[in-house]
Parts: sequence; structure tokens; C-alpha cells
Amino acid sequence: MSQLTFIYGESELAAALGLPVRMLQKNRVKKMSADADWALHGNHVAYSAAGVRRAVQLLGPELDGQIVDLETLLEKCRLRVNGERQELNATVNRFFPNPHLVEMRFPDQTTCHVRVQTTKNLRPGMVLRVASVTGGGYELAQRLPRSVREGRRGHARGT
Repeated sequence: MSQLTFIYGESELAAALGLPVRMLQKNRVKKMSADADWALHGNHVAYSAAGVRRAVQLLGPELDGQIVDLETLLEKCRLRVNGERQELNATVNRFFPNPHLVEMRFPDQTTCHVRVQTTKNLRPGMVLRVASVTGGGYELAQRLPRSVREGRRGHARGT
């Protein structure tokens, strides 16, 4: 089977069902097929859609009569595939007291908050690539600039 059919994460499934991951692990090891229901996706356990349905059936008594909508559950525990990451250019607009957060402006003049490793080498007006992440936030899709552009012999420009 293709690796892309296993796109539902075990920890995400446990969180969506409100159960400990250990309970899913026990059922997976004892009662589920390794190549049909689940597989390793990188270093994470990922389920196929049939595997998620089987896990919900096996966990029936532990769900305490909780009605599970499979379509909503599948959407909640879906892993991000590389092709789903949307990257855009944005301009640094404003800084916050938090050194790991910066406000950036898209070409259509909408703004967003972007997580960065540090704001040390960022300046207003810089154009950088940002990527949307699950949960509605944004993060840098490129490496941070190494240093602010300097003039001759280490002196900052314009001074």
C-alpha cells in the first residue's frame, strides 16, 4: 500500500477521542493488522481510514456511549502532508515585546502574526516567505537572515 493512505495520526486520534494514547497502542498491537490498518509515517504511527474505523469499533466499550462522527474524527486526526503547506511572501510590519513573534503584512494588505526563532536580524520592510500551519497560524518557511546588512569593515550602513 502507498504511504499516503496512512494519514491519520495516533496521538491526534487519541486526543480527538479523549482517550490515552496507551489504550490505542494496546489495541493496535494486539488486534490490528500492520499493513492494512496502520503503518509508520516517519517516526509516527499513522492509521488508514479503515484503521480508524476499526480502532473506533475496538474502543467501543471505552467510549462510554459517546457517539462518534467518523467524518469529523477523520478531519481532526489527519496528518499534514508536505503538499498541503501553503507558502506566501509577506513583509515584516511590526515587532512585539515577545522576541518570537512578529506581525507581517501580505500583498493584499492583510496582517498576521508569525512565529520566528528570534527577531534579532529582522527589520521592518523585509520580505520573507511564510507558511500556514495547522491551527491557523503562520511560521517562517525559510531560514532567518544571518545578519543585518553591514557596510565596510563591520560598520552599519547609514551611520
